[in-house]
Amino acid sequence: MRGRRGPNTCRPLVMGPGVPLHGKVSSGLAIVVRITRKVRGPDGPSQAPYLDRMFEHRCQLRVRYGETDRMGYLYYGDYAEYLEVGRVEALRSLGFPYRRIEDEGVLLPVRDLHVRYHAPAHYDDLLTVVTRIRERPAARINFDYEVRDERGELLTEASTTLVFVDKLTGRPRRAPEDLLAALAPHFASV
Repeated sequence: MRGRRGPNTCRPLVMGPGVPLHGKVSSGLAIVVRITRKVRGPDGPSQAPYLDRMFEHRCQLRVRYGETDRMGYLYYGDYAEYLEVGRVEALRSLGFPYRRIEDEGVLLPVRDLHVRYHAPAHYDDLLTVVTRIRERPAARINFDYEVRDERGELLTEASTTLVFVDKLTGRPRRAPEDLLAALAPHFASV
């Protein structure tokens, strides 16, 4: 049966100076979080300038039996939930869990979702959701995603656009200043 699941605690992942990072996900998906500040090659900044000015976040999800269809593939509609986990955990890693954003009177409805499926995921596959913010948000924030399997094969590419909306007026508004400040180091000139 499809539907919402209870909370599930993440496996710890050691971050930086030996500090374990834990998290919970309301959908019950087990995740592991790894943060990458900037994309750099072994010879310094990448040759593509835009890659040096972006935020990237990774989390891992294991495909559960109840999320597969009759062919044994991860049901295509569940990818949107996996992308949501990537997006929510990316914002959380910046110090902005959705609850904090909403408590500050800002809502983030999804304006659009685009998905391109390259290959299927199967039951018990460990998937990595890579979430990127490639540009500074204004009244909208754009997320790009890749879903990869354990071998690193690209299974799915996607993007979402969310709009910052004032909770009281229901009107679009600018991104919160403290979120922009948290993202600023990721978009500084190299």
